[in-house]
Amino acid sequence: LPVRVIFDKVPENLRSKPTLSVTINGDRRGEKEITLNYLTSGLGWKADYVSLFDEKAGKIDVQGWITLNNNTGTTFSNARALLVAGRVGQVNQYGGQYQGQVRPRGNRPGTETGSREQVGDFYVYPIDGRTTIANAQTKQVGFLNANGVPARKGYE
Repeated sequence: LPVRVIFDKVPENLRSKPTLSVTINGDRRGEKEITLNYLTSGLGWKADYVSLFDEKAGKIDVQGWITLNNNTGTTFSNARALLVAGRVGQVNQYGGQYQGQVRPRGNRPGTETGSREQVGDFYVYPIDGRTTIANAQTKQVGFLNANGVPARKGYE
């Protein structure tokens, strides 16, 4: 039978929405500014490129766009986004991998650029500035715009 449970009182530390709580121990009271960094599942990205090659002039124009997908259940406002190349592995709370998941095979970057940072077997690419991405939103952000770059046609 369907049952509905009603409680007289809800514990004060119980929240109706997922909430990140942090307790900080310090030697002095008062307000402090902190920076909090964390990884979350439900965020994804892919890169798309558009290029126009002018064979007569020997030049190429290239634009790059990052498509961000947010399915985390929360909006990230004015966030500093870092893109990680490759498939980041996740472990369960007991330290082992989830069953059925294949261990990531490491970094598979699509481009080489000077503005990347290596973290273990992966590369991290920062997006210039800050961006806001709402829950259940797909958003494009430009990251590359190179015009009139010397180029030549070749086959490999």
